Amino acid sequence: MFPQALGIPFTAVAAAEKQPEYRDVIQANHGSRLQHLYDTLEDMLDEKPCTKHPACEHCQIDAPGGISLALSGSPCNPFSKQRAKRFRDQSVQQHCMTGTTMSGVVGLYRKWEPRAAIMEQVRGFDMKTSQSDQESPATKFLRLMAAQTWKHGGYWVAKLCLDASDWIKISLAAAAAAAVLAPCMAADDDGLSLSDLDLSSIVDGLLDEGQGASHEDEASQPDDAAAQLVPAQPSSNLLERDELLGIVDDLLPSVAEETFQAAVNRDQADSFGPRAALSQLGSSFQQLMFKRYCATAGDSTERPAVRKAVAAVTANLVSSGRHRSTAVIEDISGISRRTLQRTLSQLAAVLLHGGCWLVGAMLEMCSKWFQRQRMAPVMAVSKFRYDETPLRMRLSELQEFIPGFPQQGQSMSGSGAAYKYVKILRIDWTLGLLMYDLATCGHRLLTVDIPVAMVPLERTTAESQAAAIQAAQARIPALQQQLSLYPKQLRLACIDRYSANLKAEDFFKSSQPEQLRTLFPCDVHRAASIIKKSLRPFEEVTSGLVHTGLAMEGGGALVVLRQVLQEVFAHELVVEHSPAPGGSIRNHTRQILDLFCPIHPGPGHLKNMKRQFVLQYYCNSDISQDRIVHHCTFSCCSSSQETADRFATSVVLALLPRKCPMLKRKSWTDVEQSMDWTALLQSFWCLFTKVMVRFTGAPTTHPVMGLDEDEAEEPSEAAEALRPDAAAADVLELVDGILAQGSGVDDAETGVAGDQEEAPPVLPDGAIDWHELQLRRKRKAGVFACRATIMENLGRRMFVNVTVVISVTT
Repeated sequence: MFPQALGIPFTAVAAAEKQPEYRDVIQANHGSRLQHLYDTLEDMLDEKPCTKHPACEHCQIDAPGGISLALSGSPCNPFSKQRAKRFRDQSVQQHCMTGTTMSGVVGLYRKWEPRAAIMEQVRGFDMKTSQSDQESPATKFLRLMAAQTWKHGGYWVAKLCLDASDWIKISLAAAAAAAVLAPCMAADDDGLSLSDLDLSSIVDGLLDEGQGASHEDEASQPDDAAAQLVPAQPSSNLLERDELLGIVDDLLPSVAEETFQAAVNRDQADSFGPRAALSQLGSSFQQLMFKRYCATAGDSTERPAVRKAVAAVTANLVSSGRHRSTAVIEDISGISRRTLQRTLSQLAAVLLHGGCWLVGAMLEMCSKWFQRQRMAPVMAVSKFRYDETPLRMRLSELQEFIPGFPQQGQSMSGSGAAYKYVKILRIDWTLGLLMYDLATCGHRLLTVDIPVAMVPLERTTAESQAAAIQAAQARIPALQQQLSLYPKQLRLACIDRYSANLKAEDFFKSSQPEQLRTLFPCDVHRAASIIKKSLRPFEEVTSGLVHTGLAMEGGGALVVLRQVLQEVFAHELVVEHSPAPGGSIRNHTRQILDLFCPIHPGPGHLKNMKRQFVLQYYCNSDISQDRIVHHCTFSCCSSSQETADRFATSVVLALLPRKCPMLKRKSWTDVEQSMDWTALLQSFWCLFTKVMVRFTGAPTTHPVMGLDEDEAEEPSEAAEALRPDAAAADVLELVDGILAQGSGVDDAETGVAGDQEEAPPVLPDGAIDWHELQLRRKRKAGVFACRATIMENLGRRMFVNVTVVISVTT
């Protein structure tokens, strides 16, 4: 590739590619200079007929002067660390593609001995072969190369490790530099030059002399019903309050209005441009901020004393670039936390409105290019991406900065309960301007990321989201007027399929008919939907695992679980002095341990090896039965008490090394840990059900008749299918009792007098009864454990199937 890019003539004597589609690409790029194209490397070494000469008996590679360069990229499948069994013993050696590298590539170098060679492989090629073999495949490959007999003395090896993250940083920096330099390329005398992007030249071209900047037009609203989803005029930005002007008084001195009169002579214009024209651009806050900044930049006198809070925020956060909490800054400066927070929001407002003002100045500059016929507008693209963030803000803290929130007399209440938190909407807005350079006859693309503040919302409805986007657009001076100069206007929106988002986009489609609209789905929400739909058949299992993990929150849960398991062994363990069964029963135990207590290279490798040894030694009976039996043979245990002690210590610790890990349903990370914990315990004598029945407690109310069909089975069918023993009867009684507690049946329906019950205490507003919450979690975990016993009687492969599906999906 490099000789072709550099214009160096070369001949490709042979190439090998297994995939026919890739061979077509090679043939299209190098067909004229490629002599032979083989299916495999082995065909090349054996000089079999190639794909270009299928009728020949042999295809012999003819290189009179020798081969100058050999490029090899053997299959990476055996060495890639992304492969699940990469570091298992004999996994690399027994892979079907390992021979291509260790034999084929070595044979290629030995047969033709090219003057130079480049070999490409993945990073796993230079890692250890397996857990027991610390030597890397790369070292073995070099040893094979050194063992060969070479005619020209062998090779000098240089190993280079290339990281894709480094290339991403380089390519992003190069792309950013190209985007900046593209519109600044030198052109003819009448074209665009580098000096045209000077600050003074930009400002000089904003407006004609004696003509003020035009404000945003007030186009009449369409009559379509969809356009009336939001108010015709967006609500005023909450950041544009009079109190923000105080920060301008602290940072920038006041200036007389006469300073901004238009200059009579263009030679007398200041270095920043026509102040009179720019001072009329944007909102009143932006105009005042620009005037004060110009006065500060042009006045050499001493600036007024800056407020202490402004100096503290600027020194600790803005200038230093450090991350410090307001509590730390409060200790350093001695300023109250509320004053620091308000000052920080004021500085952020200055940066926000100043950035939007610069975008408006850029749009005015482009319009002057169009008037002078240096550029021709082609298309304006507005790309929006907005969604509700996982952030929440307390309403009381928000009202400290925005006393009128919610606006227009809206009530922050719903379903009889007052809201205590407000939602935060994030909007990402990128504006792209495609123009045609009349001087160079080429297209220019100018893109800018417009600053948009996060917006607090009462509800993420279509009206509130559309109003937030309109408020962001209103900060750009004369936005709609400038965009109307482009013949094509395109709106790209990346949203999820939330109905409020679609409704908001319908509003923009009807209110801005001149814009073409294109919707792009969100890949994150798409992946979440796929995971949710694929796991829908196992919704009961995943929900039960979540409640099991929640029921074990708090300190001391693991100690209680181990005590409960010790009680189960103390009551149900049976010691039989007979040989342990082998064959399929012992193989079943081994397969369960390999599935739910695997020995993989990693932090828990040694621990799982010890757990497997303990469980195989003591749990030597049929673990698929409910009866807990230990077969004590000769020299196993000295007495039954010793067996009970071993089960109460070693076996309990092997089965419960920790409490059930929390299943992270939102991100689906480490989901196999909770599955392995639950399935391993349930696979050994149904211990999960027995432990959780005692851990979650007994039912406190009598069973209620008339349960829903989804919650209970018919008595006759249950009796005929399950036929429970005494232990199973206790389990079913617990199910009925727990379901009765959560069924919402009144005391009058159960025949219990309700007036004799003591009313529960009334909690303060916003308080949470953590004890009652934990009891509800335990009830739900108990229901799941009891249903697991029923499902064990119907079919014992549920946990295995669910584990496989979860692992493949994630």
